[in-house]
Amino acid sequence: MKATWGIWLVLIWLAVPALAEAGEELVTKEVKGFRFKVPADWPVEERNGTVAPIPSEEYLSKKFLAITTRFEAAEKRLTTMETKQAALESQMAVLDKRVGAVDQRLTVVERAQGDQGRALQVLQAQAKSTPAPAPAPAAPANGDLVPQQPTGEGQ
Repeated sequence: MKATWGIWLVLIWLAVPALAEAGEELVTKEVKGFRFKVPADWPVEERNGTVAPIPSEEYLSKKFLAITTRFEAAEKRLTTMETKQAALESQMAVLDKRVGAVDQRLTVVERAQGDQGRALQVLQAQAKSTPAPAPAPAAPANGDLVPQQPTGEGQ
């Protein structure tokens, strides 16, 4: 019986470093005077009068459960992000439509301003090419601004 117990202990001792993750440090755990070098998260328990680390199947099951939990949490976050992305994309589409409408209006205004600018240039060119109007007749010498009709007295 002792030989069987010793074989199991040696097998566990050999298996523990192989099951430890790369870079994971091993710690020495002491239970009832027995020392075991195992990863920090590997429990050592007494079962059926035997003190030993829990079986590798249980340890790996615990590890896989932790990974599954992390994976499900990441999946949930990803689903949430996808929902938010879809909402943002729909908002972007609405904004793109609004920007397109504003862009069309801006184009119309720019064209109108361009037309007004060209019309102003034409008027300025006409003003330069048109001869100046004849000067106004001089004011009468008597200071009246309204010319008087000659009366028939001197005739």
